Amino acid sequence: MKLNRLFAAALMAGTLFATAAFAANPMVEADFWEKATLETVKAEVAGGNAATDKNGNGYTVLIRAIRGGASLEVFDYLIAQGADINRPGHDDRAAIFWAARYGNLEVLNYFIDKGAKLDVVDDSDRNPMAYAAFGQTDIKVFERLVELGFDANHADSAGRTTALSAAYLNPDLAIVNYLMEKSGDANAKTSLGQDAFMLAASRNPSLEVVKALQSKSADIKAKDTDGRDAFLMAAVRNGSVEALDYLLGLGFDAKATDSKGQDALSIAAYRNSEEVIAKFIELGLDVNSVDADGRSALSYAAERNGAKIVAALLKAGAKVDAVDGKGNTALLIAAARSRSGATDIVKLLVEAGADVKLANAKAETSLIAAARTNHPSDILKLLVDGGVDVNAVDADKASALMYAALKSTDTANIELLLAAGADASLADDFGGTAADNAKENKLLAGSNAVELLSK
Repeated sequence: MKLNRLFAAALMAGTLFATAAFAANPMVEADFWEKATLETVKAEVAGGNAATDKNGNGYTVLIRAIRGGASLEVFDYLIAQGADINRPGHDDRAAIFWAARYGNLEVLNYFIDKGAKLDVVDDSDRNPMAYAAFGQTDIKVFERLVELGFDANHADSAGRTTALSAAYLNPDLAIVNYLMEKSGDANAKTSLGQDAFMLAASRNPSLEVVKALQSKSADIKAKDTDGRDAFLMAAVRNGSVEALDYLLGLGFDAKATDSKGQDALSIAAYRNSEEVIAKFIELGLDVNSVDADGRSALSYAAERNGAKIVAALLKAGAKVDAVDGKGNTALLIAAARSRSGATDIVKLLVEAGADVKLANAKAETSLIAAARTNHPSDILKLLVDGGVDVNAVDADKASALMYAALKSTDTANIELLLAAGADASLADDFGGTAADNAKENKLLAGSNAVELLSK
């Protein structure tokens, strides 16, 4: 366990150092291209920022230029400065992918003429036309790609063809119809058994597209391999209440559940909008229903959604200390959450009366989870003030102080825990102490962390 923790710390350190290094070049960030001109680009290069740079998310300067709608003259200049049009970027997509989705016919032809490789796929096995299908609204781009030999039946790693990708996300009905026609298969399905109508219902922002594909569906009440119909799929990410009302008007059961026992409210709680959550509560869905894993809507909201969703569920009567099949409460899940929004959710749950002393099946308390995730010290203080045992250890015999020493970027959490009575002499399964972890944590180099933990 110690080795795994140390590897995680090293990875975290490397990521932070890399991000800091990349941050110096503004041309790899989206906001630079909002007002960029050839002159401002030249000025950046003259100032020492390379046209060949890539940021921590894989976006190259050239990719940012394409997404930002730069001129052909800017592309010429960047290429002359060494930018490689066939260099894979974010999600293994080279310039041709971004030109196909975000450019126009002129931009697409520009990169083709410059020698862009066309027989390429990204990390999801999509080719440039399949990627363009998600949002390109210039039909001339697709006509050109078809002319070049791209097939609307090309499937990605999820079994989603180019035509199905358009059904899923492209709001332009003319584009969707064009690609569906080129595919020649109105009843094509993904690897999960989802047809064009189901995909459109799940996320397409255009109700017009949803309605059009419903009229072409062989069975509008069909379910995918997870037991989800179009209505339950819409609960995942379709934030349009109007679309939900349309589906209900077709006779879908608002209280249906999938093969895991999740209803629409539980599904939506993970990542859908406040308006959709309110709609499902209004429809009478049980805010405390649980699925096969014992998880409720509050549990899913705490994992990925925002504080407003958590607040809405609590107001509707969600049990704040409901425990799932792994012994996790919403607070434990939020405390372990690394994505943004966790801090506000932890505060909200504690204010709502969540029991900070509870531990899950791995003996992990909310304090241990918060320290392991390196939440700010005010969150740890909130949990400490709530009465959590500062010296509790998890299944690996690791305490909150050990995790703080391993994951912190400064000494704030370490100092707070020590002041609260944390025992620095505790050792984990491998005999390692908090001081040992601090010595291995490169992010604490130069601090007095080891000294604090060795007193």
